[in-house]
Amino acid sequence: GQLGPGAAQDQVRLLTAQQQRLAIEAEYVALRQRYVRIKIDYWHAVEAGDEDRAHVISGEARLLADKLKQGRHR
Repeated sequence: GQLGPGAAQDQVRLLTAQQQRLAIEAEYVALRQRYVRIKIDYWHAVEAGDEDRAHVISGEARLLADKLKQGRHR
């Protein structure tokens, strides 16, 4: 507000960039939450002695871990 109308364009540009960074960060957090849910499912399968399900979930976790690694390098 103190910068006045002349600064509006710069402020919009800065805030739009911040909004885009936050959207990317939110996607990364959502992937991390999904990874944790998958790992919980994995350990439930292990606890139940369901080796087939644990194996399937383990593969899903590996794929998601790869996505997470890629997301860190953006």
